Amino acid sequence: MNEYIGLDVSLKETAICVRRDGKRVWRGKCASDPTIIAKVLRKHAPEAKRVVFETGPLSIWFYHCLTAQGLPAICIDARHAKAALDMAPNKTDANDAEGLAHLAEVGFWCGPGGHRDGHSPAACGRAEPLSHRGATRPT
Repeated sequence: MNEYIGLDVSLKETAICVRRDGKRVWRGKCASDPTIIAKVLRKHAPEAKRVVFETGPLSIWFYHCLTAQGLPAICIDARHAKAALDMAPNKTDANDAEGLAHLAEVGFWCGPGGHRDGHSPAACGRAEPLSHRGATRPT
């Protein structure tokens, strides 16, 4: 079973949501440290297919650390995620994490005919869905 994780990252705490088969299976918070987050994810989402978070001050650090620990980290442009997350009736960190997990599950950043399993470290600071850049990466 594939698990899709959304991380709503702030400087002190990160809200985490794990989805499986279209349903939320776990939600929680921990310190904004990728090593701690990786431990939490190994416990609650051992079969993580995608770990999605928005661009921000910690995104490059998170991308490098999470991928170094074998997690499929994907950094998406905060402006594009905001458009989808603003539809939620209650704006909370937990709901944003759930929205990001849902975006991970439906493949929000996929381009036409291609699938994106993660952004390069160089792109993490300016990542956006491929369909908006007009390019695809081979699978």
